Amino acid sequence: MERAMEQLNRLTRSLRRARTVELPEDNETAVYTLMPMVMADQHRSVSELLSNSKFDVNYAFGRVKRSLLHIAAK
Repeated sequence: MERAMEQLNRLTRSLRRARTVELPEDNETAVYTLMPMVMADQHRSVSELLSNSKFDVNYAFGRVKRSLLHIAAK
C-alpha cells in the first residue's frame, strides 16, 4: 500500500511539473477552466496558461458580468 502511494505521489508531482493543459478557444469554456485556479490562488499556473493562449482577460461572464481580473482582485 505504501509503495502504491509513493508511486501516486511521484506521478502527481510529475503531472504538476508538466503543465500541458491548454485553454479552449472559446472564452466561455476557458473561464470555467481558469476559475478554480484563480479561486485557489494559483497565479503562476494561471499566468502560464494565459501567456500561451488567446484568452481575453477582460472577458466578462456570468450574471454580474465580471472578468477574472475582478474576481482575482477580491
